[in-house]
Amino acid sequence: METTPEDILNRTDAAVGIIYSKGEIILIKRMEREDDPWTGQIALPGGFSKPGELPQDTVIREVMEEVNMGFSKEYIHAELESRSPNRAGWVKVHPFVIKAESLTGYSAGPEVSEVRKVKLGSRVASRTESGYESFLFQDWTVWGLTYRILLDFIAFENRLF
Repeated sequence: METTPEDILNRTDAAVGIIYSKGEIILIKRMEREDDPWTGQIALPGGFSKPGELPQDTVIREVMEEVNMGFSKEYIHAELESRSPNRAGWVKVHPFVIKAESLTGYSAGPEVSEVRKVKLGSRVASRTESGYESFLFQDWTVWGLTYRILLDFIAFENRLF
């Protein structure tokens, strides 16, 4: 089901998964679509909650839909501080750390053009052409909300792992 601009205005909760194993995480490149304000961007797998759906259930469902990786709630290691995208301040995004034994068996779902496993330690601090702080993972630029969530995760990882 496609997300319309009206859907975005009417939704207030979303969840993303930081699928983590041995210093690596999964990133996605969003499919390019006219109706998506974040079209083509590099992101964490996730999406909007369905009516009445808990954020933990959203992240499990969205991870399966976007990267074809099945997890149960027992794999959720932590929930980081919720954040909002700059373009949609009314949306509360719940980031969940999903700790996996390994990062294998992933593949792009219908809303994703590519999935990559990247080493967190390979990131390069950078700035976008517009001047926003970002990370480079090879030729992928992570900025905006995903960048801020990864900063939170890196601080979390340094404290606990």
